[in-house]
This record gives sequence, C-alpha cells and structure tokens, in this order.
Amino acid sequence: HDLHAWLRSRLPLTTLHPEGREPVPVSDVQPLAPTAARLALADLLLVTNRRAEALAAYTRLETALPSDPEIPAALGRIAVLDGRPAEARERFHRAIQLGIRNAPVCYEFAVLAENAGLPRAEIITALERALELDPAFDDARYSLALACMNAGRYSTALQHFQALRHVPQRRAFAYFAAVAD
Repeated sequence: HDLHAWLRSRLPLTTLHPEGREPVPVSDVQPLAPTAARLALADLLLVTNRRAEALAAYTRLETALPSDPEIPAALGRIAVLDGRPAEARERFHRAIQLGIRNAPVCYEFAVLAENAGLPRAEIITALERALELDPAFDDARYSLALACMNAGRYSTALQHFQALRHVPQRRAFAYFAAVAD
C-alpha cells in the first residue's frame, strides 16, 4: 500500500524520524556509468537465457574492461552451458588470475581442471581460494580434502574432512572410507 501511495505521489523515498525533524532521503540516485550499464544488460541477457546475445555483449565488454574478473567468469558460464569445457576452464582460470571474489567460480574451475587432468597443485590452489572466499562451501572443502588425500597430504586432508559442516547421504560412504584411510 505504501509503495503504491509513494508511486502515485512521486515524492522521494524517505525514512521516518521523530516529530519535529525533517525526513532525510534514503538514497541519492546517481547515473549509471555506460560500462556498468552495458555489464548489467549483459548479465540480464545471460540470466534470461539469451546466451548468444550475452556472449556478444560480454565479448565486447572484455575488450572495454580487460581487468574485470566478472567478464571472463560470465564467458566461462556461457561456455559451460554451451558444452565447451576447455574454453570454460580457460575463462574461469583467467577470472581467478584477475582476482575474482566468487567461490563458485573457483570451485567450478577446479572441477573442470580435475576432469581435464590438470596438475593437482593447480586444482588445490583453486579449491583453497574458494574456501578462502567462503569457508562454509562444503563441496569445495570435500573436494579439497580428497585432492589433499590423493597428494599424500593426509593430515591436511583429515582437517578438511573434519571441518565439513554436513556430509550428504550420497557422500557418506566415501567420506567415512576416506577418513578411515
């Protein structure tokens, strides 16, 4: 009801204050920079499953914003959706090199790297980065524990196994077998 009333009045959004004080605007609207607007439109194209248009938009943005890690990450997501794992892996790796702060991107790179047979050290680094960004990311922690175990780093693997907050039913046998090992 309040929203409809405000929309009809077209007054600036304000917060309520004790009597006798003037209301203060909640926010100051600023124009969106052209590149930020183009990035938002590319994101919208991707989430609305218009991948070909999103691919074109992100590719143009990649030239305009070569140091933005979100752009290769988005191009990596498109490559995954289009069934191009090698390109996705390269794009996610680039996003990580540019300093992306997105744990799922680091994890997805690690999964793709594992599937491609990349060096275990590179996989472990990506999984450690995912956990640095999100310590509660159990899928990344489980994968890191397995990677450490396979690398012969048993005490580190055990620490990661024990730090898991939840072990899903589908992993229970493998989890307990690995911990017992």
